[in-house]
Amino acid sequence: MIVKFCKNCGDQLSSEAEFCTSCGERTLVSNELMVNKKHRTTDLEETPRLPMKLWKKISLFSVITLIILLIGTHLFMKNMYDPQKKIEAMNLAFHNQDEKAFFEQFHLQDDASGNARHFYSAVKARGWNDLRNDLAKEAMIVTDNRKNSSAVTIENPSISVASKTVVPGLYKEVTFTILPTEVSLKIPYKGTKLMFDGKEFNSKEDDEQVLLGSYIPGEYEWSYTAPGPFMPLLGKGKHIVKADENNQQNATLDWEATTIRIDSNVRDAIVFIDGKSTKKTVKELSKLYPSQINENVKVHAVTNDNKGTEISSDTATLSKKTVYLTFKHVEEERKAKQKQNLAVEQANEIRQLFKNFRNDYENAIDYIDFDYIEDYFPEGSEIRRDYAKFVIDHRNILDYHYDFLLNDITSVSQVSEDTFELYSFETFNFYSYEDGDLHYERKKKYVFKKAGNQFYITAIINLNTNKTKI
Repeated sequence: MIVKFCKNCGDQLSSEAEFCTSCGERTLVSNELMVNKKHRTTDLEETPRLPMKLWKKISLFSVITLIILLIGTHLFMKNMYDPQKKIEAMNLAFHNQDEKAFFEQFHLQDDASGNARHFYSAVKARGWNDLRNDLAKEAMIVTDNRKNSSAVTIENPSISVASKTVVPGLYKEVTFTILPTEVSLKIPYKGTKLMFDGKEFNSKEDDEQVLLGSYIPGEYEWSYTAPGPFMPLLGKGKHIVKADENNQQNATLDWEATTIRIDSNVRDAIVFIDGKSTKKTVKELSKLYPSQINENVKVHAVTNDNKGTEISSDTATLSKKTVYLTFKHVEEERKAKQKQNLAVEQANEIRQLFKNFRNDYENAIDYIDFDYIEDYFPEGSEIRRDYAKFVIDHRNILDYHYDFLLNDITSVSQVSEDTFELYSFETFNFYSYEDGDLHYERKKKYVFKKAGNQFYITAIINLNTNKTKI
């Protein structure tokens, strides 16, 4: 049974009705539509669906794959060219003290010398945290710049932060390039062989300006040898390469040169260094410069004695800043003369001491007071006791008087380093109530011996006495 509906009002109709009982509309068209609909439905159900062709499947897969690859490539490229990633890698390597990995994050010009250790030490000295922040800030500036390429430079150490377009509108590559410093220096001595960071340089004249090359900031070892004007020179050290605003440095090295003073007891003698004549006298080379403290370098001088014979001084080494070259024959002559002069001085001292003693001795026996002469004798000595008794015994002589006439010194001689002998001729008149007037002539020997800084009389020997009655 076929159910029909009015096409005008939509009410249900009987299958035989030709008109709608609700609105009076004919039902033929509705029936035809229903029939057509049924036919179309039947046709669709009966038509088979065709499978998708292979080339369409391949095309669709390729498009999807390409989209995935493009997205992946974009993410990879974005990560690869992200300067912050490079800075993060630098930061990790620096804090791990991985000098090589840190150095590899930077570019280096082909003509520059240096290595990871040099650069790492320079950055460490500068302060990595500050440099890292500067690199990040400058990297942002060059990547945000709308130009195809741009660059800025950070100082100490000099690092160029530059960018160039890889894909317009998408990718810019940022590079961090270490800018080398052009290092030069003045070599003061002709014939110098300088080794700087393993490279050899040779000077052909004094004060020669030499270009050492381009070096990245850092600490470099150096050493040198030079014949020097008077003696071999050598030295070594470490130099820190640090650029100025023009990435240049006029280096100064400590050549370890100093002044050595040379003197001698023959100042006109010719100086020899390591057996080679300088053709200059001690007086002319009183200040030897440039020179170095070097105990392996030997120096002596040569002169002629009074007979024209060539004589050498003792040999010294340049182990200190003052060198004295002694000629033994001159030193011996000097000591002998000094000893002779001293002997003369001491002999004069003995003469004066004898005269003083004779004056004080006369007072001692006149006044019966040993204090006048006690200090002429060593304390506690036998001669001191004897003369003390002799003076005091004059208390037992009635009505006496001495009149000293002569106290002549006939000779004074040195018998040892601290002992002298004095020979005298002494005359005096003596009166006493018991003996009357007498005249004495005596020859004596006095022995003077030095103790500390003073000479004492240690012996008085009567060699001959003539006594006559007046």
